[in-house]
Amino acid sequence: QLLTQRVPRQHLVFQGEPVPLESLLPLPKDRLIGILTQAVGAIGVAPGEPSVSDIFRDFPLLPSLIRNAVSEWASAIGTFLQRLHRDQPWMAAALHCTPLPHIEAISGTASDAHAGGHSVLRVCFQGGGCLYYKPRPITGEWLWHDLLDAIARIDPQLRLPAACVFTRDTNRNYGWAESVFSEENCFSNTSQARPPATVDYWHAAGAMLCLAQFVRLTDLHVGNIICTPWGPAVTDAECFATPNLHRPPWEKNSQEHAPISDALEAILSTGLLPRKRDRDQPDVSGFFAHATPVSAVRLPAWFLGPEGRYHLTPVGADLVAHRNAPRETTPLAVLPQILSGYRHAAELLIRARITLLAPGSQWRSVLEKLHAPRIVLRDTLTYGWLLSRSLEPQYLRSFYRRRNVILAELQSHSGQNLPSALLRAERNAILQLHIPRLTILPGSRTLATGPGRVIARRFTASTPAQSVLESIETLSTESIDNLHVPALLSTIL
Repeated sequence: QLLTQRVPRQHLVFQGEPVPLESLLPLPKDRLIGILTQAVGAIGVAPGEPSVSDIFRDFPLLPSLIRNAVSEWASAIGTFLQRLHRDQPWMAAALHCTPLPHIEAISGTASDAHAGGHSVLRVCFQGGGCLYYKPRPITGEWLWHDLLDAIARIDPQLRLPAACVFTRDTNRNYGWAESVFSEENCFSNTSQARPPATVDYWHAAGAMLCLAQFVRLTDLHVGNIICTPWGPAVTDAECFATPNLHRPPWEKNSQEHAPISDALEAILSTGLLPRKRDRDQPDVSGFFAHATPVSAVRLPAWFLGPEGRYHLTPVGADLVAHRNAPRETTPLAVLPQILSGYRHAAELLIRARITLLAPGSQWRSVLEKLHAPRIVLRDTLTYGWLLSRSLEPQYLRSFYRRRNVILAELQSHSGQNLPSALLRAERNAILQLHIPRLTILPGSRTLATGPGRVIARRFTASTPAQSVLESIETLSTESIDNLHVPALLSTIL
């Protein structure tokens, strides 16, 4: 009802058929369950108890949180429907499918909820074709796809899968992405079928690792990698061109930061390989994470007590299986293939950089003038824990108490001296039940929120473009043999 009140009637119909809005209802439902669970659990409920008015009386912050969540969802879906209708003719032409088929379903993905309640949506059309709506800048995905295309033009044997992205927006502030699976790319008979796989999966994985390292594509954890018949594919490249932060003065001349250490860190920062971790922490690396119990994380679950009332009890969590690898294995077991793919891609990148980095090239222009990489200062698990902490019953009775506990936890989880403006931006996002989205503005070293509000200037050691250009321009046959391959071996061994 809220959608039909807010959205123009013509946007509720697509190609003469009603848009299946009912498939979108799980999104706000799941969010509301997350908001209410701990408050209801604190009371301990029997079937039919307590009433909504009782819960709202005991926890006066709940009504505004619920109202805001529902309002954001309706506004975000309204924006999506507006863009869908506006872009439909252009998308149909790009996909060689005029007109686009009817929409069969729209669903959410595992992406985070950011400011305004926006999140990635999967749009499934009649006939099996799917598009992914990304309500954020897609320059990272465009740069990654164009890089892989340049590599494949030099050597078609190494054609790594990547989703094609397109948008009408001049600044690429949102866009649409194709699926990396052929069965979901069946919009027209003129679509070019993917060539059969010509390299081993782990050879392709080694090539991806190399390219991600040198274009500084980070945050490729298990949720951002998907296994395809042609090799691993990146589903989220918004951290393309992540620049380094400033080093503390006492580390600048340290032997620990010799070139080999920088190469090691560049490899590990991709997120594709496992890092050293505590035994109770799960491996969430893009290539090697797999389903496993996570003893360090406790999640609330409902249990019926002997008195006939339901109570929340913390239980151990599990890292669920993702389609991030063809089988469960270890880096050591596939080291020869990873190493051969790494060398293969490095040699091709040296050849491709002449075109990619040429002054005036479109790739370089987008990198220097448009791309604002997301920078991850805390992982999603930490933000998720802070969100859950802020919804504990004792913090749902006072806005000031909830705000102060969020700020205190952010400060206690800061391993480095972060600007106070950053902590405030993170706090404000969590107060609205959002995962903070922080970026480095194009052509600058300035840290900003997703909408472009400046937080701190000179926050990074270089601009995003400078970090990538220096990384690629200094690559040579000698540095591959004497620096980067030894760093890769050290990382795995």
